[in-house]
Amino acid sequence: MLKEKEEINKKLNEALLISKEENRKLLKEIGELRKANESLQSEVSRLKVSKETPDGLSEIKHLEKEVEKVRYFLEKLVQNENTIISIPERLQTTILRQVDEIKKNFADLIANEQKNFINLKQTIIEEIKKHQTESKSQVKEEAKKIAIERIAIFADAENLYHSAKECFNGKISYEKLLTLVTGQNRYLVKAIAYVVKSYDHDPKPFITSLEKIGFEVKVKEPRFRSDGSAKANWDMGIALDILNLLDKIDTIVLASGDGDFVPLINYIKTKGKRIEVFSFPKNTAYDLIEVADRFYPLDEKIAWV
Repeated sequence: MLKEKEEINKKLNEALLISKEENRKLLKEIGELRKANESLQSEVSRLKVSKETPDGLSEIKHLEKEVEKVRYFLEKLVQNENTIISIPERLQTTILRQVDEIKKNFADLIANEQKNFINLKQTIIEEIKKHQTESKSQVKEEAKKIAIERIAIFADAENLYHSAKECFNGKISYEKLLTLVTGQNRYLVKAIAYVVKSYDHDPKPFITSLEKIGFEVKVKEPRFRSDGSAKANWDMGIALDILNLLDKIDTIVLASGDGDFVPLINYIKTKGKRIEVFSFPKNTAYDLIEVADRFYPLDEKIAWV
């Protein structure tokens, strides 16, 4: 800004000393003065739209009058190339001083606004962080209240059939079993029933009834030994299905009393999963009950009517 003031003073002094023959060269300098004048008017216009005090408005009006005087001198100089119009030194000093004051006030205003903006930005950031922290805390608390436990049921139909027949000479209602297992805040990922095909009766009605209530049914043919006896169990198949679903569930529900599942249960617990056993106490291996996180004893209430 100081450099600009010195340049303007220099050009005004030169304008007072040049001869009439050099007036044409002055036209180029007039253009530069016009730019300085336009810049001054721009400052005035911007201050008009700002929220100034009454004293500030009075100062702007006074400055506008001075600008008009400058415009008059410039127009006269352009119209009459052979006439040198001198701009009073007092007017020069007044204009430069007021321009300095206006620019200083404007710079202070910008600095204050920038400071206010930075403070406001910081406040907003702190509020957002506070809100995010509170929201995360609330979400965790709500999640605890409405925690959804993902479960899967693996029902050894052959084991349950013989146990129910021995205990109360009846059949199991798998619909009741589902209701019993899937309590509040539990989401059933999968229910699989493992059936061994019997040649004494047609298994299709039983399979259809299981599928209607949401079970996936897997059927295995019995294998006959050379002595005529048959063997058929789903131990390996159940174990493989549980391991395949382990990452998608929180709790495994095993509907069987077979003690062969004890090593599998011990392994499952090392993976941080819960294991629940639903079966008839009389037909359930003691060590299976011991290793399970929860044992639910079945009785005649689970019977199919």
